[in-house]
Amino acid sequence: MLTIAYHVPRNDALARLDPNAAGSAAAWSHYETWWTAWNHVRMLTSLAAAACLGFSLRAS
Repeated sequence: MLTIAYHVPRNDALARLDPNAAGSAAAWSHYETWWTAWNHVRMLTSLAAAACLGFSLRAS
């Protein structure tokens, strides 16, 4: 859900940027900062889901 709701729309917006436009470097910097932060959230939620699965399999 995080990928669909957050990453895909921002990737699409980045793809529409003209690499030669004046504001593209600033847009990339902003994109990279927030993408990295939310990518860490995605990694942590995936790790938590895997841990929950492991605990549930161990308990059964």
